[in-house]
Amino acid sequence: MRDLFDLRTLPHVFFGVPLGQNFENCLPKIVYGANIQDALHSGFHELQIPNSRLKELGASRVEIVSDFLRDEAVALFHLFDQQPNKRIY
Repeated sequence: MRDLFDLRTLPHVFFGVPLGQNFENCLPKIVYGANIQDALHSGFHELQIPNSRLKELGASRVEIVSDFLRDEAVALFHLFDQQPNKRIY
């Protein structure tokens, strides 16, 4: 499983997935490693509402698993921070 999260292959695995899709109907859980604070530290200015709060507001049954491979997820932000032509939104 860890091979899937190798920094050399990760962009090809995940960065092509359209964001903003409603996965609730097809996924029983959302799994993530990095968090809002990690994104802020790298300069991203996301909507700062935790997944747990969105789940509560939407009365969703989706299971949320946080901190999955956290070190690897944060390493992606560090890798991004080192890029000379990075674009922050």
